[in-house]
Amino acid sequence: HIALEWICVLFDVPGDVLQKKYAMDADKLQARTHIYADASPWGFGAFLSIDGVPTEYLAGSWDESDCERMGYAIGDCRGQAVWEALALLVCLRAWAEHWQWRQAVIRVKSDSKAARGALEKERSRSPMINAIARELALDRAMAVHDPLLEFAHVAGKRNEWADALSRLAEPGSGAAVPGPLRGAKQRRLPKRDWRWWRVWDAPG
Repeated sequence: HIALEWICVLFDVPGDVLQKKYAMDADKLQARTHIYADASPWGFGAFLSIDGVPTEYLAGSWDESDCERMGYAIGDCRGQAVWEALALLVCLRAWAEHWQWRQAVIRVKSDSKAARGALEKERSRSPMINAIARELALDRAMAVHDPLLEFAHVAGKRNEWADALSRLAEPGSGAAVPGPLRGAKQRRLPKRDWRWWRVWDAPG
């Protein structure tokens, strides 16, 4: 049922024909765009770096709709792997123009092995993370070019900017937007309601 729903959504994209372009020399492309992401049980944060220069950042808090869908309360550390995976999906959708419509290598960095591995392999033992992975799989399938997303590990102590952004929503954390990011643009995010989820509870 789930696989059939995913296929129906895939072929319901706008336009008459679903097309994808594959570049023969894609292996020669260098990753100029990096996304650093992190999550806490209260919220998430990420920043986009192009040629080593931070250009945008995003930060947000988990809301009741997230909790209802994921099955964890805000502040519940048992859902950490799920929150990390959802944070990756949020930032990849937020900055989709960098990879869905043009040929580019995007290196996505996170300190969560479970979240990175699940979204890279598009599968997980966790039903919630699997649902998130299906959403990203649909995004990748709908991209004009074959998406070159590289998931890489970054040590927690080297991901302190994204970590600080993810803790802005944590009560009493004292977190603030890191100084080097204050000159960057903040990306505004849409609500993660049923319209945002494309496969999970897709209408029709």
